[in-house]
Amino acid sequence: MFFHGWGGSAQDCGSVCTDAKKKGFITMSMTGMGAPNDWNSWNGFGSTKSPGPDGKTCNSHNEDNCYEDCGECADECWWTTCKDSVQQTVEVLQFVLTNFCVDMSMIWATGCSNGGMFLYELAQDPRTNHLLAGVAPMVGLPHNGFNLGPASPMHFIGNWGVKDDCVPAIANLADDGSFDP
Repeated sequence: MFFHGWGGSAQDCGSVCTDAKKKGFITMSMTGMGAPNDWNSWNGFGSTKSPGPDGKTCNSHNEDNCYEDCGECADECWWTTCKDSVQQTVEVLQFVLTNFCVDMSMIWATGCSNGGMFLYELAQDPRTNHLLAGVAPMVGLPHNGFNLGPASPMHFIGNWGVKDDCVPAIANLADDGSFDP
């Protein structure tokens, strides 16, 4: 399964999906919710739950990214759809499992940025965590207070950029952008 970044679409899977198909893998890529008035996105990992258990989930923003489907947002840290992205994933995955022969021990999920962040929600949620062999987020971390890790045994590998100032490699609260390995 591939999950695009904020504002992206299913087509963002690109060569990840086409190369997998050439090697005999089934790929599933869908578009997150939000359009036509807001950017396509995935809800989870604290993107619409600020303030969270540790307080605000972001540093102050100058933008109001509150999605129309959220109604009224609690603070400026809400920035994705409020619709149930896990349920959207479950429905598409059930279609795939019903219509194709799938090795249930080989269901992996990857995603970039907002899609990578969403993987933490899939790894936690009881509707999906037992179905996943593993997750591989790219430049995606959960928000402060929502880094709970997988709820069932699975593989995990992540990729982050040391100089990424949008999704820093280490801290996810009040990060000053510095990193000293």
